[in-house]
Amino acid sequence: MVLAAQGARAQGPAPPASDPGAPLAVLADAGTSQAAHRIVATAMANSAYREEAARLLQELGEVAVPALIEAKGRANPLETRKWAIAVLESMNKKVPGEAVQTKDAALLAEVLRAYGKTRDLDALGAIFAFANSDRTPVREAAREAIVQYGDSALSKLRETYTNLKNGPPPEGWGAPELARELFRLMDHARLRDLYALFDEALAKAKGDTPEAAVAALDQVFARAPSFERRGEAVPIYLRYAESLEATDPARALDYYRRAERLSPEGTERNRVTSAIATIEARGLAERGVLDREALRRALELHPDNEKAKAALERLDAEEQSRTHRLRMGIGIGAAIVALLAAILLFLHRKAERPLPAAENSGAGKGV
Repeated sequence: MVLAAQGARAQGPAPPASDPGAPLAVLADAGTSQAAHRIVATAMANSAYREEAARLLQELGEVAVPALIEAKGRANPLETRKWAIAVLESMNKKVPGEAVQTKDAALLAEVLRAYGKTRDLDALGAIFAFANSDRTPVREAAREAIVQYGDSALSKLRETYTNLKNGPPPEGWGAPELARELFRLMDHARLRDLYALFDEALAKAKGDTPEAAVAALDQVFARAPSFERRGEAVPIYLRYAESLEATDPARALDYYRRAERLSPEGTERNRVTSAIATIEARGLAERGVLDREALRRALELHPDNEKAKAALERLDAEEQSRTHRLRMGIGIGAAIVALLAAILLFLHRKAERPLPAAENSGAGKGV
């Protein structure tokens, strides 16, 4: 307690005498890693809070580990780093092998990223152990951490590459090039069965069995949405979608959209997006909604889109026909109106005309 008081004078003002742990307790109630970061930050800023912060962090358990790892690696002065290390030790999470022991994939990813931010060389082995994990968040976090180490990880990168390839990497490769190639090799090893299934899909597409080919591709992308050879699948989805347009436009649209998701930016993606716009415009036209802009956009994206050209020409022809019929109708209507007006005028004038004199005298004699 004496040390705490001395630290308080050195580090900043003492907390309120009424309840110094109240602000920290509120944070601890949240039970999240973000709350743990704020508790650690408070303890770093004012040593008078550290005893209470340590107790609350221990209660939070493994959720507090990422914040403490960052504090251990970054905090200044040395006294604050020692405090973070002591709290980790009290939680049996002092060394990386202990810190990564959690079943929560999201939390493990945070721990790995924390080591990457602090570039703790003692943690490199533990991080590499997760660089090819089947759990996507964990794998991605481990690889991000390795990249953050930069040249500090070069020796471990070379060692791991050599073990995978049974030979050293090319001379002159730095950490970035080596990491990219290593991750590619890891993916290939982890997804070996998917590569085989993908090759099978390509063979089926060449063998004129497109339905079986797209079914196999669907399995591949369900397990690995960012599969590195996804660009090779685009023409297969595209051909299959085109074959469905006449009989099942809804399914065709679905496969066009799959092709669009897999397509990189460029001519082929424009072609796919153009086909999607054409089908959507045609569907609207069938419901009585004419969308010329969609068809014009389709032609801008892919000028050789014959279906969009034909649809736009058909809409233009139909509009011209409607305009011609409307003009004819207006002309006929105007002629009828003019004729009716002439008849009415004639009848009106006839009604106002005086009777002949003979008729008038004959009427007087009769009386």
